[in-house]
Amino acid sequence: MKREIEIRGVGGQGVILAAHTLGEACLKAGIHCVIGEIHGMSQRGGSVLCTVRMGDVYGAQTRGVDCLLALEALEALRSYDKLSGDSHVILNRRLIPTFDMSQGKTKIMTVEEIETQIRERTERLTVLNATELAEQAGSVLTENVIMLGALSRTGILPFSNDALKEAITESVPARYAEANLKAFELGKAQQ
Repeated sequence: MKREIEIRGVGGQGVILAAHTLGEACLKAGIHCVIGEIHGMSQRGGSVLCTVRMGDVYGAQTRGVDCLLALEALEALRSYDKLSGDSHVILNRRLIPTFDMSQGKTKIMTVEEIETQIRERTERLTVLNATELAEQAGSVLTENVIMLGALSRTGILPFSNDALKEAITESVPARYAEANLKAFELGKAQQ
């Protein structure tokens, strides 16, 4: 058994916390896991990539992905070449224009254009508004857990939802546990 997951977003969206939560769930289930992080200018809203490789794996770099979680829509295109017809993509409708887009130097893409490009690679695409759902959960900071809930529906995780929920509870401060568990359930309910 081997699972390869990439989580992409921008600084402040909780990409690293989501990856470490998946890693913690693996540990609880007794599954070997390797996590990689690339987060250069993330504190200034820059690109963040985390890889989570589970099972019989030995390095953090992915060649293809079983699932891509894109907390920001444009970031999904950075993993385009790693997608196959079997890949799942969970795409947040949140779009944060790049610096060149905001300066008018590059055309601003729409979420619909990004969806069209992703569907060229895979039909296994779930698009949701994680930001709106996070607000319903009680904190916009739970956007990443909304995405983990949606990931749990794909059936590719080699551990139970209980292990993942336990990892979520342990990964956040106690006062935010309830909002995060609600966020997980809201994400899990998405089609």
